[in-house]
Order: sequence, then structure tokens, then C-alpha cells
Amino acid sequence: MKTKSDILKNAVHLTAIALCMTIFASCKNAPNISMTVPPDADGRFFIAGSGTITIDWGDGTVETRTLNAYNDDRALYDTIYLFNHYYSGSSAHTIKIFGDNITHLSCGFNELISLDVSKSKKLARLVCYHNELTDLDISKNKELTYLQCNDNQLTSLDVRKNIKLTELYCYNNQLTALDLSKNSALIDLDCRNNELTSLDVSKNTKLTELYCFDNQLTKLDVTNIALTDLGCSGNQLAELDLSRNTALTWLYCDNNQLIKLDISKNSALTMLCCANNQLSELDLSKNSVLTFLYCDNNQLNELDFSANTALKYLMCESNNLPTVALNALFETLHNNTLEYKKVFIANNPGTADCDKSIAEKKGWIVYTIDYFETIKIPY
Repeated sequence: MKTKSDILKNAVHLTAIALCMTIFASCKNAPNISMTVPPDADGRFFIAGSGTITIDWGDGTVETRTLNAYNDDRALYDTIYLFNHYYSGSSAHTIKIFGDNITHLSCGFNELISLDVSKSKKLARLVCYHNELTDLDISKNKELTYLQCNDNQLTSLDVRKNIKLTELYCYNNQLTALDLSKNSALIDLDCRNNELTSLDVSKNTKLTELYCFDNQLTKLDVTNIALTDLGCSGNQLAELDLSRNTALTWLYCDNNQLIKLDISKNSALTMLCCANNQLSELDLSKNSVLTFLYCDNNQLNELDFSANTALKYLMCESNNLPTVALNALFETLHNNTLEYKKVFIANNPGTADCDKSIAEKKGWIVYTIDYFETIKIPY
């Protein structure tokens, strides 16, 4: 005969089993992806992968669809990858997506206020830009290679678990820090327009494109990475060492505090924008393929373009170039038959008295009035 003690033990045991089963069922039925759209917003996103998925749209509508493998053909997006739903009423809705084989999700421009992808373990590509996300947890998405989360309201982003990440676009957020020490596979990084005070890319030796415009950086070490494109404008950089970036073709370092800029090792450079710094000299003798140069609003008192036979656009307004220096500059401009060769020299001491005809005889159009407001720098 069972005692009261035995009965109590059995009851506790059964309760524990029931609790475990409840937790297991709860986990099993948890969506692989969930997202919340605000009132008066509809759901529209693109999903690729394999097998089937079930979507609970949060208003009583449930549908099951077969997924297609990802193909980078944009023409397919509105056909085989598109999932959309229109809501009536004015309440927020949480969309739940069930499916273990989702590899690609694009849910931009949905005004999302939350996004949970923590249970989508096979996710390789995530695009969630132009939403209203304040938080994004991707620590469980270890297969992720591509992340585009720009134009949200993120104040932090942890990518330390995403060691396969090759492309990261997190610009136009409110990030104050970004730890990339574990992301050695990273090739492209765009973190512009955040609130970063430091950026360590020393472990990102495969990085070829780095855009960190408009942050609060006081230093930037890029000496160990094979960059082709570097955009670090709008920071507080007082120095920039490019001596080991021999593959660099595109450099924007304007609106900093640079007092010198050595580009003698960057012979592949075609685009240089170093405007709005404190440069008093600029040696371009090793940059024979340079095509566009913006060096306006510095303290330059001479420029020599003898070696720059591919140059077609020169903006050197608002420097300290006297008449003799401008005439000497014109003498060094090439006589090649390139189209639309332009040079802008407004707001220099010698602008009014220089001999424009020296350059004009070589096919250059010389602008002596301030065109800065009408001719924008092509970021």
C-alpha cells in the first residue's frame, strides 16, 4: 500500500514531467522568426531557403508556402520570394514565421518595432534596413554572412558570434561602439553616421571597403588591411597612415583635422577628396592615374600636376594659391584630349589676376567663381 509520502513524491514527479513537456512543447512551437509591425502598417518581406514555412500574420490569417533557394537575381524578388499581407484595423500585429530552413530574410521598409531571428539558425543573409528597431540580437545566427541593418535606431550591435560575416552595413544608427575583433572574414564595412569614438579594424585583414564617415573618430589604423576604398570623412582625424594601402583607388578623408597627407604609396588612386583639412602641401607625383581631386578649403600654396595625366576634375578653391602659383599650376596641367576637363580656383589670393588662358589652351574649363554650392561632391 502506498503511503502519503509515496503519493506526494509521485505527484511531484508527474508535475515535473508535465512542466518539462510544457516547456518542450513551447520551445518546439516557438516561431523561427517573429516581427512586429506598428498600427496602420502592412507586412511585406522576402524569404528564401528550402522546404516549407508557415506564416501566422497575427490577425487570424495563417498560410503555408514552399520556399525557393536564394538567387541574387533582383527580378525574382517580386515573384518567388515575396510574401505580403494587408491589415485592416489600427492595432499592431506580430508576425510569426515557422520553418527550420530559412536562409535569407529581407524585411526592410516595414516600420518594424521588433525583430527576433534568434531561432533561425540557418540564416545567412539578413536585410532589415529602414525600420524602427532599437535592438537586434544576432548572437545565435552563426551562419550569417551578410547583414544590412542600416537606418534604424540601434544603439548597440554585437557581431562577435558572427564569425562568417563578410559584409556589414550598419550605417545611420546610433552606435557608440562596434567590436569587430572576431570578424576576420569581413570584406565590406559601412558604419558611417553613427556615434563611434573608436574603430579597431586591426583583425579585419580581408577588408577592402571601409566607410566610416561622420562619426567621432580621433584615430584610425588601417595599416594592415588591403583596402581599395576608404571613406573616413567627417571625423576628428589628425593623422592618417596609408603607406601600406597600396591597392587604394578611392579615398575620402575630407572634413577632418589633417595637417599632412602622404599618398606616395597609393599609386592606384583615382579619386581623392581631402577638402576641409589643414593641409599646407600635397605631393601628387606618384599618382599618375588620379582622375578626380577635391582639395579645396585647405592651406595649399602650390600644386604640381605634371605626373597626373589622367586628371579631369580639379577642385582647389579656397586655398592660399597666389597668382604665380596658379599660373604654374596651369602650366603643369596635361594637354590630353579628355572630355570635360574642369578646374575650380575661386577664393584664392591669385584668382583675379591669374592667366586662365594657359589652361584653356589645353582644353580645360577654368571656373573663377564659387561653384561649391552647386557642384556636389559625388559620395
